[in-house]
Amino acid sequence: MSVTFFPEEAPVVGYRVADFSGGRDSELFADRADAVAARYAAESAGRVLPGCTDPEGITSMGGYFVEAVTTDLDHAPRINISNINAVGVLELLGYAEDGEVDLCGSCGAEEFEGRVLTALALAPADAGVPAYETARAGGATVVECGRRPGYHQDILGRLHELATWSRDRQRTVCWS
Repeated sequence: MSVTFFPEEAPVVGYRVADFSGGRDSELFADRADAVAARYAAESAGRVLPGCTDPEGITSMGGYFVEAVTTDLDHAPRINISNINAVGVLELLGYAEDGEVDLCGSCGAEEFEGRVLTALALAPADAGVPAYETARAGGATVVECGRRPGYHQDILGRLHELATWSRDRQRTVCWS
């Protein structure tokens, strides 16, 4: 499981047919229903979309979908981190209440940027966490992959870029 930090969605300018192997049709539909019809037509015809990296897999498994195209043109920053690391980062940002952290939320970009800058200034250098395995009753093994030294500072730096990008476009920062 993971948490992604991202700016609120930009206005939608149209819809296009895409696939799960990087294929994207260049035709843009103003109406989502038209794009859905084009998706079914492409899938039933076994059409390979431009940019598809696995034509045989896509045509045999039906990995087509309709995606919304926004004014960001897929250039909006996104930072995806594991749930356990997200808890630590959200705690550094001051989002822990009574020892609990909500992994879904949103915040104005200016406030978020302030929280990130405060965390960068006040948080001690991240020493990391070593990886380990623990055997449980019944034969299950739990593997904790750890965290490299400096990870929190790296993520906070990337979150600062996201906050700046969002602030410049008057967008809310979201995470879920």
